[in-house]
Amino acid sequence: MKEKTEKPFGVSNFIDFIDDWGQSTWAVIAVESPVESAVGAYSTVCTHRKLWPNVPVRPARKKDDEMAALVPVVQPKNSKWSLIYRILCLPWEDYEGLMSDAQSISAENKTRALAFMGHDSSGGMSIFLYKNGKKIGQHDWESRFDPSDKQFAELKLYVPACYPRKEGKETWLVVTESSLDRIDRADIVEIADF
Repeated sequence: MKEKTEKPFGVSNFIDFIDDWGQSTWAVIAVESPVESAVGAYSTVCTHRKLWPNVPVRPARKKDDEMAALVPVVQPKNSKWSLIYRILCLPWEDYEGLMSDAQSISAENKTRALAFMGHDSSGGMSIFLYKNGKKIGQHDWESRFDPSDKQFAELKLYVPACYPRKEGKETWLVVTESSLDRIDRADIVEIADF
């Protein structure tokens, strides 16, 4: 994996990480709450089979070349936000469902939530921002290479470049060099409809 210099809000590094995997599709929900609350909120929109709380966060190694079919919930350091990495580098088209999940989580928890997605077919990306269940903002980029850090900086939302790993009974979060020392906590969830 190539490494880029660190950006203040990580979106550029996150997108570089996605591009390195070769399938430029992602679906992330961010919730303005701690990890425990974000995991609870996420359980209202999907069925959890298993939860690994407070997993180890480790730097990427060459042999970490496979993502587990799990959903990390990550809280960056010094952030009010937690990120739910619903889909990373897999074909996926349920963008309406992602927006609906973010809106429901926002309404249920009376907070801000957003849906952040990358479209493999068009190469574009979008964010949809909700507060108390009402849509309060949207931003679309025609290309994932268009500058995007500004929008995330306004939200004070750092997007770490990371992914889940599982070997045997051990589960952990792999973090690229650009996001090392930027994660406060990570839980990993297995959901029923993956």
